[in-house]
Amino acid sequence: MQLKTETDALYPPTVTPAARALPLTISILRFVRNPLRSIPRAVYHEPIVTYGRKRPLVAWVTDPSLLEQILVKETDLFAKTRLDKRVLRPVVGEGLLTADGDHWRWQRRLASPLFRPADALAYVPRMVEARLRGR
Repeated sequence: MQLKTETDALYPPTVTPAARALPLTISILRFVRNPLRSIPRAVYHEPIVTYGRKRPLVAWVTDPSLLEQILVKETDLFAKTRLDKRVLRPVVGEGLLTADGDHWRWQRRLASPLFRPADALAYVPRMVEARLRGR
């Protein structure tokens, strides 16, 4: 894809979300190819969206305060499921998305300096430059 201006680099191509949650196997296949293609439209508008007939099998949480509860304050209450590990480990290995407990805490502490807002902003010029070059 050839970009015309620097402004184009700041607005990447978009993905049209599915109207509703996809069956699990299709969702997993889409997730592996492009995670954004597996997310239903409601996730962009609601703080929590669940999928599953008898009980929620998947929950997408987008509310910042709820995410803080899950990912920072009460991580022990939200352990990774066997399905999470079975699907994600072959793709991402034993990392933040698949680890639990002390191993997860150690990895999170190690990675957290990379995500400080000031440090992340320092990457913007390089990302725009790479995007303009078509990498």
